[in-house]
Amino acid sequence: LRIPAEGLERFEAAYIATELSMRAWVASFNDRPSESLRLMSIALQANPQDRWIGYHIADRMYATLAQAVESGLDRRMALERILSIRPDHVAAIRELWRLARESGDSAQADHYRQVLERLSPLDGELRAYVEGRG
Repeated sequence: LRIPAEGLERFEAAYIATELSMRAWVASFNDRPSESLRLMSIALQANPQDRWIGYHIADRMYATLAQAVESGLDRRMALERILSIRPDHVAAIRELWRLARESGDSAQADHYRQVLERLSPLDGELRAYVEGRG
């Protein structure tokens, strides 16, 4: 493969993460969600740069947001955890923007609106909000 010595460690981490993520998807297909999540979490530790792995975990966290809140986790905190894995997770950003508007925190709302505009300028909720203000 002719990988330079200085890039070998990074290559190995990416290779290991890819193997773990494939095993996680196989576990998921075989109805072993706990094993899938465990393997995917290890894959993310091995290669935090991997977009597929990060999005998989962030999307899964977002999909189980209601259960996290029911078990006592603060909604905003849960959404911020998602952003700690994928800072560009549009659904989490949109929801944080919504929460900031509802709580009257205009500085935070403006921040999340600007992030949302940058990531997803054609977002339906964003467009409706902008058109409603203009």
